[in-house]
Amino acid sequence: MFKILHWNCRGLLSKKLELKLLAEEHEPEIITLNETWLIHNETICINGYHTIVNNRISKNRGGGVATLIRNDVNYTNVNKYQIQKHEFITLDIHTKKINSN
Repeated sequence: MFKILHWNCRGLLSKKLELKLLAEEHEPEIITLNETWLIHNETICINGYHTIVNNRISKNRGGGVATLIRNDVNYTNVNKYQIQKHEFITLDIHTKKINSN
């Protein structure tokens, strides 16, 4: 099974502990966040995860997305896009195929 956790965090900097607790409790392979409200080069680190952020290009807080990928998950082709006031992250996750026989 592959677990993904999504959270509309509405401001990530003040909720680092909540994110850490969610990751520890649910142990997802991938965490996706929207409304991170990070600006410029701000990012967040959670032990055991790689972090990819796409912050809003603005002087004001708002918007922003992040994807956290557990260290044991293989991924490639990370792309970040911004169209008007919308941020996107795309990537390829490599999983093992499960035989259904």
